Amino acid sequence: MRYVSLILALAAASAGAQTVRLPQSFAPSTAIGYGAVDGLYTPVTAGSPLPVTTGGAVLPVQIAPDTMVGPSSGLSALNTDLLTGAVSGWYDAANFHSGSINIFTSAGISAGVISFEQTNDLTNASAGGLFFAYDATVVTANPISSLTLAASTVRTIDFPITARYIRFRISTAVAGGTVGATATFSQLPFASTRTDIVQTSATNLNATVISGAAAEDGAATSSSSTPFMIGGFVRTANGLTTLVANDMAKLTMTTGAALVQKPYSVPDADWQYSGALTTTSAAAAKAAGAASIRNYVTAFQYQNMSATATTVIILDGATAIHTLYAPANMAAPAVMDFPTPLRGTAATALNVNCGTTGANVLVNLQGYQAP
Repeated sequence: MRYVSLILALAAASAGAQTVRLPQSFAPSTAIGYGAVDGLYTPVTAGSPLPVTTGGAVLPVQIAPDTMVGPSSGLSALNTDLLTGAVSGWYDAANFHSGSINIFTSAGISAGVISFEQTNDLTNASAGGLFFAYDATVVTANPISSLTLAASTVRTIDFPITARYIRFRISTAVAGGTVGATATFSQLPFASTRTDIVQTSATNLNATVISGAAAEDGAATSSSSTPFMIGGFVRTANGLTTLVANDMAKLTMTTGAALVQKPYSVPDADWQYSGALTTTSAAAAKAAGAASIRNYVTAFQYQNMSATATTVIILDGATAIHTLYAPANMAAPAVMDFPTPLRGTAATALNVNCGTTGANVLVNLQGYQAP
């Protein structure tokens, strides 16, 4: 007979801790006794009730220790249960809420499957049904309801118990070796060490899978699927020249591992020009870039030092894209920045000249090259 032990404070004058022993199940005629831990118990009767105090004392309950089953070994026959060692056997797990089983195999096994099954009725549901358990030896494993055997391995399977009878049945005969098991059953609830999400597709979770697989200069399949790139890419020149709308582009870093946050371009692509203009002949402020590379102007300063007024012209090749008046004898330079840079044609030099001869204009330009 199984018992649950309660340690109680008794109103009686007897000294020391007292133990009450209650049968797990009993009819009204079953005797219940109490007494000291030394094993001498006094029967509880109508004239001798259980003397428990009502002063709010806590009654700690002693949970029975885990129950070991096995080990079983040398099993290979079809439909053998690893817990009982019997063909078509079932283990009565009515007193337990969770368990753990070690399934171990011998060398030479080439086939064999163990199915995890449960039932509440050995008469009307004798075949049972599968239940899910967790392979404790694989951290990322999903719940499983069967185990394919491999030679010379030990697998630890943790599982909740929700039915009265369970078994670990050899559902595919073991070939080339044998299998065995040792199990532990507990009255404590099953506590999983992981949270599993089982799904057939991302739609079931109302979620979008972000793959982040698009390479730089590769087209993104949509605005929410592949733009998943974090980090920087060291460049000493501007990036790819074939980028178009919706392409991926990497963050740009300098060789000093600093993220480039300056406008327009990386520092290595910047250029500057300084010169004096005295004729209408064009001076090359910046040579033409490679195919698809343009010259951009971000700032411009000039000062006419002569008594002859003139104009100052910035040219995209031979085409004027910016013209300014330069009065005679300027006391200070004219200084201007371009929030929207002046933009040249691809593979075309950027030039500067005066509109008339006879002047002496000091000119400075700053810009960058990029697609």
